[in-house]
Amino acid sequence: MVCFCDTDYCNTISLLRGNITILPVIQCKALIQTVYTAIPSNKCIRIISYIKHDRYELDKFNNDHVKDLQEFISGAERGDSGDLVIDAHIYWPEKMLRNFFSKGCYNTTMSPEHYYVYCRCEEANCNTPESEALPYPISPPVVKCHTSGFAYEMNYRKFETLELTGDLNYKQNYMTNETYVDEGIECQGHFCVIVPNKYIIDGEYVDIYYKGCISANEQGEQKLSVGQKYVNEITYYICNTDFCNIDIETSLDAAANASTISDNGADGTKFDCFQIVILFIIFLI
Repeated sequence: MVCFCDTDYCNTISLLRGNITILPVIQCKALIQTVYTAIPSNKCIRIISYIKHDRYELDKFNNDHVKDLQEFISGAERGDSGDLVIDAHIYWPEKMLRNFFSKGCYNTTMSPEHYYVYCRCEEANCNTPESEALPYPISPPVVKCHTSGFAYEMNYRKFETLELTGDLNYKQNYMTNETYVDEGIECQGHFCVIVPNKYIIDGEYVDIYYKGCISANEQGEQKLSVGQKYVNEITYYICNTDFCNIDIETSLDAAANASTISDNGADGTKFDCFQIVILFIIFLI
């Protein structure tokens, strides 16, 4: 049993003896022994992830089981049950890619050959794989962004040296530079993002910087917005102009000067300040 509470110092043993709110139960789909089966849960989850792996490194160790395209269908598990994902068993970098809100679909991409679509919905069978449509369809991208974080997965030999493996060299000598971006590639989305993460080099913690795009269709109370966001121990720097995620200062400046208010709905509609004033005047007339 996992219990959650929202008042100061409420996580004591007495919580188990108090009035417990039972979460509502709906029917979701889950993959059980290669068969999609109906299961009870309070939220349904659908994940579609893709990385175009460089087979050069994988084939050294007979990793035939590692697939570029993967799909995960299930009900909520532990920390997926609330409005936020607070599951301590989800590790980096997947935690960064699915650390979002209920009643929404999110597509996070950090390379043209990488994406991670994460949906949590609250309607019966809303995560069914029998439909190609997402529970909350995501509208086309509107901004172009820099990328960083997954390039070694697609081109391992480019970053491999005699002293360091491709992934270690990429993280230690490229991603530690806050202004580093993958050369010659970009992604597109509704927002540009920078996500710092602690990484150990020679026994010391240093920051490495993931960069990419996020697109979303959010139908719940919680929504992404530009600026610095701290969600479940992860800091996101979010902006919504082309290539605003070159570094944190540029991202924050772009967010502070943002002239649009984004509606992360299915139609991806945007209104600038002038349009809002005109609409207000029309309403008064």
